[in-house]
Amino acid sequence: MKISPKQYAAALFESLLDVDDKDVSQIVKKFAALLRTNNESYKLGRIVKEFDGLWNKNFSVIEAEISSAREINEETEQALKLYIRKSLKVKNIVVSKKIDAAVLGGVVVKYGDKIFDASLKSKLESLKASIAK
Repeated sequence: MKISPKQYAAALFESLLDVDDKDVSQIVKKFAALLRTNNESYKLGRIVKEFDGLWNKNFSVIEAEISSAREINEETEQALKLYIRKSLKVKNIVVSKKIDAAVLGGVVVKYGDKIFDASLKSKLESLKASIAK
């Protein structure tokens, strides 16, 4: 019987719950050895993705991506985190920042299944569409 990446991820997640930090490394080493023994190391990328999903769901973590034309300052990042926290009622937010010249100005924030688009590019496209009508 083949074990799916989702099943591997769930097993790893369960085995890491309520263990001391010193034991985590040993458990992960044994898990990696199991994958090698089963010749299923190629599934590692999908296992990690499934594991991240389980971890985030269990510990109320949301991943967000902030795209802007230039580096945003700490104050703006904190304001966006607060917006997401209130919007989704989550406690922890992991933010990755991306510089995207196509945004032109402002920000585009992707989190969960939502997109908050406060970019200059979208405003200009909206203006263009309303003028064309």
